[in-house]
Amino acid sequence: MSERTQLIAVSHISWMTGRRMALAPLRDTGLPLLLDGAQGLGAVPVDVGELGCAFYAAAGQKWLCGPDGTGALFVHGDWIERLGMPRPSYGTIVEHTDPLALEPRPGARRFDTVSPAGPQLAAAVAAFDMLADHGWPAVFERAARMAESLRASLGVRLTAPGAGTPLVTWRTERDPGEHVAALAERGVIVRGIPGRPWIRASVGAWSSERDLQRLLAAL
Repeated sequence: MSERTQLIAVSHISWMTGRRMALAPLRDTGLPLLLDGAQGLGAVPVDVGELGCAFYAAAGQKWLCGPDGTGALFVHGDWIERLGMPRPSYGTIVEHTDPLALEPRPGARRFDTVSPAGPQLAAAVAAFDMLADHGWPAVFERAARMAESLRASLGVRLTAPGAGTPLVTWRTERDPGEHVAALAERGVIVRGIPGRPWIRASVGAWSSERDLQRLLAAL
């Protein structure tokens, strides 16, 4: 960072290792903080006030189990007026009879993008409600417990021991792409990390002990 730096943008949780970003030193700079929450929202409890971020953006098709094209954006109240209205459209302006007025809608609604399709929204809401019905504390606790069980079994192969998130990454002695393909043939779906000899598993609340046993047996 330098005197020219105006924004810090980092991942809340690393998509490669599952590590949480150490945010305190970044907040102490006084610069606005934008967090990529693609691997955060729905995976771990998220309190934007506690995180101290100005912006938090997350995908809906990952840990929220929604369809592609859905997601969430938090903008701190101090920044709403300063950002203006990035995409003037029918959904982001107040007055539709005067197209030149361009008066933004109040609050975060001025940051909406194009209107999503109805079936997409219905699917996103249904997925959210399903997880909420089980209780978010229970969802987070089970995912963390299952992930920790897998970490304990993998031991020294881990890239980030004790990450405390549902992402578990370990080292492989084989070509990651070939190893991932071989595991898929045995009914185990994981992903390789590009450019590194690592494989990552996403352990959600919906994972079972049998799933973990099948993974360990395939390894």
